[in-house]
Amino acid sequence: MRERKVYGLLMLLDREEEELFQAYLGSALFEQGEVMQRFLACWQSHFLSSEASPKDPTVEQMLQGSGLVPARFDKYCSALHKRLLDFLAWRAYMQDELPQLQLGLRALAARKAPRKEIEALRSKLAGQVQEMPQSSERLRLEMDLHWQEAEDRVQARETQNVWKENFHHLHKATERYFVLQKLKLECAAANARLIYNQPVEPQEPRYLLVLPEMDWEEAASQLDALALSYWIVLCLYRSEDGNAEFLRLFAHLQAHAAGFEELERRELYNYLLNYCLRRSNQGEQQFLRHSATIYRELLDNGVVLNHGKLAPQVMKNIVVIHCVVGELDWVAAFLEEFKDRLDGDTDPNIIKYNHAVLAFYRKQRKAIDLFKEVISQLKGDFFYELDSRTYLLKAFYEHLADLSAEELDEMYKIFDSFRIYLDRNQMISSQHKQRYRSFLLELRRFLKILEAAPHPTDKVRLRQMHQKIQAAALLANKGWLQEKISDQIES
Repeated sequence: MRERKVYGLLMLLDREEEELFQAYLGSALFEQGEVMQRFLACWQSHFLSSEASPKDPTVEQMLQGSGLVPARFDKYCSALHKRLLDFLAWRAYMQDELPQLQLGLRALAARKAPRKEIEALRSKLAGQVQEMPQSSERLRLEMDLHWQEAEDRVQARETQNVWKENFHHLHKATERYFVLQKLKLECAAANARLIYNQPVEPQEPRYLLVLPEMDWEEAASQLDALALSYWIVLCLYRSEDGNAEFLRLFAHLQAHAAGFEELERRELYNYLLNYCLRRSNQGEQQFLRHSATIYRELLDNGVVLNHGKLAPQVMKNIVVIHCVVGELDWVAAFLEEFKDRLDGDTDPNIIKYNHAVLAFYRKQRKAIDLFKEVISQLKGDFFYELDSRTYLLKAFYEHLADLSAEELDEMYKIFDSFRIYLDRNQMISSQHKQRYRSFLLELRRFLKILEAAPHPTDKVRLRQMHQKIQAAALLANKGWLQEKISDQIES
C-alpha cells in the first residue's frame, strides 16, 4: 500500500490540510465526492492516524465497513490521486495572488472581455511582478506582459503606438531575459565541465548566440545586478587564477543578493562554494576559510535554509570545513542548534556521523566507536558509507600507538571489507572507486613502512612516497596522507 502514489501525496498533508481535503472532496463540483470521502477515511484510519499499524493491510481489510468494492481499488486510488493533485494546485493558487492574476487575465482575454477590464488586471499584475525579487521568472513575466500589451494594441489597430512604444519595450525585455538565461546556461555548462573533467570542445554545436565578450566596466554598465552575478561566475570559471573574480563575486553577492529570488541566491552562492572547495582540494587552504566565512553568512541570513531546515549534505559540508579550519567549539554549538532542524525524513545516524567527525578532529578515541556504529547502521547513502569507512581508518591511524592487538587486527580487516564494498557497490562511479582504492593502497603501504624495524632508507622511501602522492590525480584524502607522511619524515 505504501508503494502507491496516492500514499506519497497524502503524507505531504498536515492535519489541518487533511480536514480541508476531506471538505474539498465533498464539493458539489465533483462526481462521486462521497465515495472519495469514504476512501480517504480508509487511508486515514489505516495509515495516517496515530493508531495506524506499521504493517500494510490487505485491500479487503482496508475497505472493510466502508461499502467500497475491493475490485475497484485501483480506480479509487487513481481518482483520489487526481483529486489530491487538484487540491494541492488549488491550495497553491489560493495562497499566491500572482497565479490568480495570471489565470484571471488569461480567462478574460480568451472570452474577449472589455479592454478596460483586461488593462486594469494587467496593470495590477505588472505591479505584483515589479515587487518580485530579481529572477528569471520575473524577467519572463515582464516579457510576457509586454507581448500581451503589444498584441492587444495590434488587435485594436493601434499600430502606431505599438511601433513607438511596445517594440522598444519588447526588445529590451526580451534581451534581458535572453542574456540572463544564456549566462545561466554557460555557467552550468562550465561547472559541469569541471565536475566531469571535460575540455571545452571548439567544434561543439552552439544552439544559442554566444554573448559578446565584455570587460568589467561594460558588463557593470549594461547588465542588471542578477545577470552581472552570473557574468562574474562565468569569468571566475574561465580565469586561470580567479582570485580577483572570486573576491569580486563575493562582494557583489554581499551587496545585491538580498534582492534576488531565493533559488537564484542559492545557486550563485553554490557556485562560489564549489569554487572554494575545488581550490582547497588543490591544496590552497585559504579557500577553506573563505568557505567557512560564506557558510556562516548563509546561516545568518537564512539563504542556506529551506523553511528553517538544513539539508543533511549542507550540514556535512559545514561540519567538515569548520573542523578542518579548527572551529571545533563552533561546530559543537552548531550541531546542538541544528540537531532537530534537518530537512526531510533524516536518518538520526547522520547526526551521529557529524558528531563522529567532530570527535575525530578533536583527536578523541571515541571517534573509532562512533564511526563503527555509523557504518553498521547508516545504509543507503554510499557517500556517507565511503566517508565513514575512510574516517574510521584515519581514526585508527591517529591512535595507532594505543591500539590493542585485537584492534590492530580489526583495522586490517577493514582494508579488506572496504575493498569488497567498493567492488560490489554498483552505484559508485569508476572514478570514485579508483580514488578510494588508491587511498587504501597508499595507506597500507605507509603502515608497512611504519611497522617494519627502523631502517636508514625509511626516510628516502617516505620522501618518494610523498612525491608519488603529490603527483597522483585520483586519490582520496591526498592532503591528509601527505601531512602524516611529512610528520614521519620530520620526526
